[in-house]
Amino acid sequence: RRQRFVKALLHRNLPDGSKLQYTHDWVPCPGGGPILPCPGAFDTARATEVTDLNDLKATVVNEPVHLTEADIGLFKDAPKYCVRAYNPTTYTSCGVTKMLSSPPSRIVTLNQGVTEFALAMGLADKMVGTAYLDDAIWPRYAEEYSAIPVLSSSYPNETTIMSVEPDFIMGSYKSAFAEHPRGDRNGIFTNKSVTFGAGEITVGPCDGENSDWFPAGSTNETNPTAYSTCRQQLNENGIGTWLEPGNCEDSAFNPSETTEETIYAAIRQLGKIFDVPSVAETLISEMKVDFGIAERTVASLDTKLTAVWLDCVGRCCKDENGEDDPNQLFIGSGRGAPNLIMKEAGLTNVFAAKEGNWACVTIDEMAAADPDVLIIVDASWDTALKKVEFLHDHEKTCSISAVQKADYITIPFSASTLGPRNGAAALDM
Repeated sequence: RRQRFVKALLHRNLPDGSKLQYTHDWVPCPGGGPILPCPGAFDTARATEVTDLNDLKATVVNEPVHLTEADIGLFKDAPKYCVRAYNPTTYTSCGVTKMLSSPPSRIVTLNQGVTEFALAMGLADKMVGTAYLDDAIWPRYAEEYSAIPVLSSSYPNETTIMSVEPDFIMGSYKSAFAEHPRGDRNGIFTNKSVTFGAGEITVGPCDGENSDWFPAGSTNETNPTAYSTCRQQLNENGIGTWLEPGNCEDSAFNPSETTEETIYAAIRQLGKIFDVPSVAETLISEMKVDFGIAERTVASLDTKLTAVWLDCVGRCCKDENGEDDPNQLFIGSGRGAPNLIMKEAGLTNVFAAKEGNWACVTIDEMAAADPDVLIIVDASWDTALKKVEFLHDHEKTCSISAVQKADYITIPFSASTLGPRNGAAALDM
């Protein structure tokens, strides 16, 4: 039974479709001690080094599979084996530093980009809740995703999040950690006590360092962020947080331009946090293949097509009175994932000089730019078809050659944030 169980654990820790085969790190404990994190334990090089498990076969890789405390308990009748302890890990996400004594095991993801990141890292069995899909989950992760509770179609409230007792929360956007209320939009976390397991937890108030301003960033007490966020307070309550680099509360932490290395650094950090560095490297290798093929495919082009990444029309940009401005368009500018994908696909972003990941431009500006191609974002809450109808209903946009020829490329909104599908999106484009 024990041999079958060990094999099951090996398979359970492999994401579906993974090319990795893990070896184990269970070794005879010095002196035949009990099943505990064992200071004298070492990473075995061959499966046959484990006493009484000679028929267990595994390909040697750089990193071992780790058992959780719950798994260890199932081995209480096998006193010959021990498990390598997790080394305490310190990481910094968008200026906020957190120390972990063990890998997170109850993860909540609040945006699709980080949901797919977690699934790509093989963490489905540790995900206790997801939220806020922008479009269909990437098919390669659909089966695993279907088994994870969906807390809300948009952002869940604080009570719902805490009901699943998370020890780690991930977000693609700073709004995922917003204090409630904030200005004219709802936040999530409050200064009220909510049920958390057998007890209660109070996250807010979210103010001061790393909430209103960031000592290591460009903000300060007299020049605070646009609204308060609660990652510092969640960390202090024992709930780790991770925010996508590039969408930090303090823009000083954002990269000057999102590149392939920005994505790879994020993946490696997640690999360190969740103690799956080999999975991280495999994901990076797969993405490098996609980006590489895209680059080689367009390398021989004599001229590059110009393009505009059209994210939103009619409602995402405001006029001087704070009202929706139908004469402005929300586009991908020069610092974020949209610009990266366009560059890797051989397209020239006509608004690459605009600051930030996204920017507002007037219809006149786009008409003057006259791009060869329009990349039209498709989201469940703002479809590509609505944007096409908008373009064809306006005289000025009808003058654009790409509109006249209907030279459109549609792309899922979920590809516009950092995530495992960025390389595939560039290759497809």
